[in-house]
Amino acid sequence: MLLVEHRLEEVFPIADKVLLMDKGRVLLYDTPRDVGRSLAASHPMQLGLPSAVRIFNALGQDGACPLTVREGRDFLERLLAPEPPAAGDDAPPPYVHDGEAALEMKNVFFRYERSLPDVLRGASLCVYKGEFYCLLGGNGTGKTTTLNVLAGLNRAYRGKVRVGGRPIGDYKGGTLYRGNLALLPQNPQTVFVRDRLRDDFAELLEAQGVKKEERDARIASVAEKIGVAALLDQHPYDLSGGEQQKCAIAKMLLLEPRILLMDEPTKGLDAHAKRVLRDILRALKADGITILMVTHDVAFAAENADRCALFFDGEVLSADVPERFFAENGLTTMEILHNNCRFYGDTALCGTRGWFYELDNQGTHNEKVLLREIGRLETSLKAAGDHEKLCFLHYPPLYQGYQCPEILRLLREYEVKVCCYGHLHGPSHRRALQGERGGTLFFMVSGDYLGFHPKKICD
Repeated sequence: MLLVEHRLEEVFPIADKVLLMDKGRVLLYDTPRDVGRSLAASHPMQLGLPSAVRIFNALGQDGACPLTVREGRDFLERLLAPEPPAAGDDAPPPYVHDGEAALEMKNVFFRYERSLPDVLRGASLCVYKGEFYCLLGGNGTGKTTTLNVLAGLNRAYRGKVRVGGRPIGDYKGGTLYRGNLALLPQNPQTVFVRDRLRDDFAELLEAQGVKKEERDARIASVAEKIGVAALLDQHPYDLSGGEQQKCAIAKMLLLEPRILLMDEPTKGLDAHAKRVLRDILRALKADGITILMVTHDVAFAAENADRCALFFDGEVLSADVPERFFAENGLTTMEILHNNCRFYGDTALCGTRGWFYELDNQGTHNEKVLLREIGRLETSLKAAGDHEKLCFLHYPPLYQGYQCPEILRLLREYEVKVCCYGHLHGPSHRRALQGERGGTLFFMVSGDYLGFHPKKICD
C-alpha cells in the first residue's frame, strides 16, 4: 500500500517505511523512527513530524524515537520524572473579555425541510469582539449549518441571532457583508469566479461600488498583508491548497469585515502552510477582527484559540479556554470518532451515529438513514478485525420502550463487549438502560448526564 498524506501524526505509527520528498527529490526513505531522527532540525518539514518526534529531537536524545502521543508521554515521564503539581498550581487565569458580543445565538432551531429532523436544536453561543473562537465536533453535528445561520445564508425558524449587536434581520440588501461579516467556505475554490486572481478581486470590489483607483489600492494592500502579491496574475486553480486558502482569505478581507467565519481552513494543508495560516490569523486578530472557526484540527485550535467549544447533537455543550477545555479532565489529545475505526493499543474504537426508525413517522427517509448507519457500523466493526471492540453510538440502540434489532444484531455478531451511547438528555435520562444486555455492557455518556465532564472509558 502506498499512501500520500500530510497528517504524519496518524501515518508514522502505522507505516513500515516513510518516503519524504522535497522539491521533486527524495529526501529520506527509511523506517518512521529513523526518518524522524534523521531529518535536519532546520528543515521546514520538521513542522510536519509527529509532536513526539519533534520533542525527542529538540531534547537531543538517543535511543528509540517515540512516534505516538502515548510513547512521547512515557518518554518524557522517564526523562524528566516531574513532581506532581500541587492542586491549583498552573491553573489558567479566568477568561477576560470586554463584554461586547460580536456574534450571538440564543436557543436557535433550524432544519432544512419541514419534514426533516432539526439540525440545530436549541443552539446557543456567544463570541466576543476580537475573540478567536474555535468550534469542534464530529461530522454532521451542525457546525457548518451554524456558520450559515450566522452568515444569514440559512434562516432559523426559532431563536435569536445577533451580529455586531444587531438582530440579523436588521441587515437588508447585502449590508451584512459590507464592513461587517465574511464567510470563508470549506472549499476555497468555490470563492473564485474569474481566470485571474486580480480580476476576481477587482470584480468583487466593483460589485460593492468601489472606484477603480481605490480598488487597485485595496487589492495591493490586502495582497501584501496576506502574502499573495506574487500570485495576483495567476489562475486560482493553478495554486497549491495553501496558496488557494490564503487567496480566499485575501478576497474575504477585501470586504473589510469586522467578523470572519471560517469552515475547516486547515483542511488539506501541510504543517508549513498551517504555520503561515496561523500567522495570518494572529495578525487579523491583532487588528481587532473577530474570528469564528469550525475545525477538526484539535492541535491548531488548542494552540491558537482564545476559547474552544464542543458542538454535539445540534448544540454547543461546553466552551472554555484551551487549557481547561483540553486538560482540566486529563485530556492531552482529542480525536473525533465518526463512522470509522481507530486503534488504541490493542483495543479497536468503533462506531457510527445510529438512528431511531420505529419511533419516527417519516417513512422512507428514516429507513434510508437507518440502513446507512447500519452499513457504516458494520464497516467499522469489520475494520477492527480480531481486536477487542469498544463501540460508540450517538443514538442508543435500546432504552425503555424501544430497541433497534439491526444494531443489536451487529453488536452480538461482532462480539462487542462495551457500547457507549448518548442522545438522551434532560428528563429522558431516566429511560436510559445501562448494564449488560445480550453480552454487551452499555454505558450512558450524554454530556448533561455526566455534568459535561468527559468519561474515561479505558486506560
